[in-house]
Amino acid sequence: MAQISIDDIAHVRFAAPDLAAMQAFLEDFGLDCATGADGRLYGRGLDGRPFLHVTERGDAGFVALGLRAASIDDLHRLAAGEGVGVTDLAMPGGGSVVR
Repeated sequence: MAQISIDDIAHVRFAAPDLAAMQAFLEDFGLDCATGADGRLYGRGLDGRPFLHVTERGDAGFVALGLRAASIDDLHRLAAGEGVGVTDLAMPGGGSVVR
């Protein structure tokens, strides 16, 4: 497995059966929420990033963790080491992703 440098946690993804209830919960913690064209609920903090928290409709639970690579070169090295490609991130703010 390739090792790369990680700058930070980019976002967390959860599922919840009631997005309105999740929005109220996130707003209680100070996040600014909006529903994206993909139907997911995106929560933004005060640091300028497009989102920190994503909730999709489904059975309640943890879905994924997004990490921010230190550089695009690190991301390409990870992809090569895992035998996968670097693709566009189809979420607010865009960017690149290895899955």
